Amino acid sequence: MKIICITGGIGSGKTTVAKIFETLGYPVYYSDERAKAMYFLPEVKRQIIQILGKDAYINENTLNKKYIADRIFADSQLLNQVNQIIHSAVKQDFQEFLKEHADSDFLFKESALIFEAQLQTACHKIILVTAPREIRVQRIKQRDKLSDDEIIKRMSKQMPDEEKIKQVDFVIHNNETEPLLPKVLEIFIHLKNSY
Repeated sequence: MKIICITGGIGSGKTTVAKIFETLGYPVYYSDERAKAMYFLPEVKRQIIQILGKDAYINENTLNKKYIADRIFADSQLLNQVNQIIHSAVKQDFQEFLKEHADSDFLFKESALIFEAQLQTACHKIILVTAPREIRVQRIKQRDKLSDDEIIKRMSKQMPDEEKIKQVDFVIHNNETEPLLPKVLEIFIHLKNSY
């Protein structure tokens, strides 16, 4: 099995690209989505409350996302502590996902933080999805209802695309002027022919 990682900054469209591969019949592990679920594992919850306090949870099933974001994006040390806890849980969860899909030729892993979490060695190939900053800001505003300041703060915590481009195998420019599907299919054909 070949693990193909799909990464990109917040609002780049990496999830959309991942969903195309999923439509082609391949398993996709959505790291960012799964990370949210990890917050409710008893041990993770205990550690998060220890670091951020009880206000990190509104109730048993609801994260206080605004409270958490305000705290961690204003304090790099807190961000690193929370990331360490969540990345560790996601890593274990991903191993289970791998076992479930052991018979698949390709498995795609979508994650915003492939390089920041130093996960690139576990990838056979890496696809980077990029988009102009203005487009990304607009997408995030519509999706997450965040202010420009909140968006810029989150973007600043991610490695710039210029650095990632040097370390990836494929780049998809998701600039909304050209359709995504042909770009994804071209990479897919290349992958199928390479292995």
